Amino acid sequence: MIPRNILGFIREINLLDLQRTDSTEDSKLLSKRELDIMKRISWGESTKEMGNSMEISELTVKQYVKTAIKKLGAHNRSHAVVELVPKGIIT
Repeated sequence: MIPRNILGFIREINLLDLQRTDSTEDSKLLSKRELDIMKRISWGESTKEMGNSMEISELTVKQYVKTAIKKLGAHNRSHAVVELVPKGIIT
């Protein structure tokens, strides 16, 4: 029989592994551009500012946002960022 404290420790390790897998999957799920857009949203940049600094149209920025939101299963851009921050994908 395994002592309870060891079982608790094993559960914690398994949870950490699951969290690490989830964040890795999320970062692989999004393209490099989508991740960049999500970071810029977290910094408070507007769509226009992102388009200008990345040298792409505002429409293209909006498309990246829309695609990232859909991939993450988020409700909006803020929710998408909130999903990525705790996982360490966005700091």
